[in-house]
Amino acid sequence: MANREACELWIEQRSGDLAEEGKDYEEIGRIVSKEVASIFEAAIKARTIAQRARRSPIINSVTNVTKESNTETITASYKPEESSVTHPPTDRGGAREGAGRRRRYNPYFPRSIEAVKGAHFAISMLKRIPKKDPNRDRELTNVLNWIMESRKGGQYEK
Repeated sequence: MANREACELWIEQRSGDLAEEGKDYEEIGRIVSKEVASIFEAAIKARTIAQRARRSPIINSVTNVTKESNTETITASYKPEESSVTHPPTDRGGAREGAGRRRRYNPYFPRSIEAVKGAHFAISMLKRIPKKDPNRDRELTNVLNWIMESRKGGQYEK
């Protein structure tokens, strides 16, 4: 654990030193990777070290502006332009046609989700009846009769 922490700290400090010398991130990665391999006997890819150097707050705090430089306050006035194009609101929440999250079904043709789920479940159960079952034809006919009676609105009796 101590070896890992020492290696991480050393990589951070060494990357910061090389950044102050003006080296770019890829070069920092190559140099530090070789040094880590020889000092800590660990293989770390140069690309990994270069990416870490890009994210490091120590390296990114390095600046080329001296402390004695005269800093003027720059004020910029930003005024967004008024758009002459107006889009009518859509039924999906966005301002443009087609904007927003897509619906999974057509909202203008509502359907009972429970009925659809039940139908899919019933079909999956019927598919499980083995083809060699001697009662298969009789039971499928029984299901078909139930469907026909249910569509007429009558009560099915076995």
